[in-house]
Amino acid sequence: MLNPTALRNALLTIGHDELPVTGEQAVAVANLPWLHRDPVDRMLLSQAVVEGVELLTLDKELAQYPGPIRVF
Repeated sequence: MLNPTALRNALLTIGHDELPVTGEQAVAVANLPWLHRDPVDRMLLSQAVVEGVELLTLDKELAQYPGPIRVF
């Protein structure tokens, strides 16, 4: 199993930034259609939309949303 602490440290080491959850992102969740019921996934997508970044996921259900999503 992947160690979340090691993954976080590796991503930060190679220059990835963490995104804090903002009020703007939280409000934008309400604009998403109900294609996916997982609130955390919906928040991640909302962050990607608001911040203009691509969301990488393995979740094909989440990838049904239009927007900056890439399934790998």
